[in-house]
Amino acid sequence: MRCNSTGEQLPPDDSSPADRREAYLSAARHVLQLALATFGVALLMGSCAWLLGHLHGKRTAFHDALDLLLHYPAALPAIMAFTGASLLALAACLLAYPFAVARWVLSNVVVPSLQTAEHMLTLALGLYFAWVALHADDSGVTGISSIRGIAASSLAVLIVTAVALACSTLLTWIEVDLPNRRSTRSPGALVAFAGLVLGASWLYADLVWLYDAVDLAH
Repeated sequence: MRCNSTGEQLPPDDSSPADRREAYLSAARHVLQLALATFGVALLMGSCAWLLGHLHGKRTAFHDALDLLLHYPAALPAIMAFTGASLLALAACLLAYPFAVARWVLSNVVVPSLQTAEHMLTLALGLYFAWVALHADDSGVTGISSIRGIAASSLAVLIVTAVALACSTLLTWIEVDLPNRRSTRSPGALVAFAGLVLGASWLYADLVWLYDAVDLAH
């Protein structure tokens, strides 16, 4: 479930617990759907590159495009930074939610940015698994052949999946539950939730903005 084309949230006030549960389950399935779709299209591009390359005896645009896409997961620190900034903006909007300007920013800035973060994270997941599948016999995968490498890669995948699920869940919460909480006048719950989001954002800041700088020059 997502906002409409104008960014306005239109949740039913009389939604049943079963409907709400289905909305959150749908949010989780949405993350899996995006990652699997990315994985499938990347494999299709790899097949086209292999087939057309053998047919014409030279590299094609599919080769170069696929090489660029398979490097996308390397941008994960920047993706996490974007996600953390979006969560900080969400926390600020929740704290100021009684004001119309905060609700406008939430609908027109924060919700789209969280949707973008969800898409970037799932794109990184799908392309990472596509890289493993397409280059399993290359030296580039030997780094994850050791126990330590497998553990580190598995942890990274779990973290990215959890953050993507969190983004999708938050989007559903904004649409389904937030207006109802406002109507029942429970500012304490909003402040507590904003505090949790703010704490998670500072965790991302510690992992992204305070990490040792690397040289990006080629």
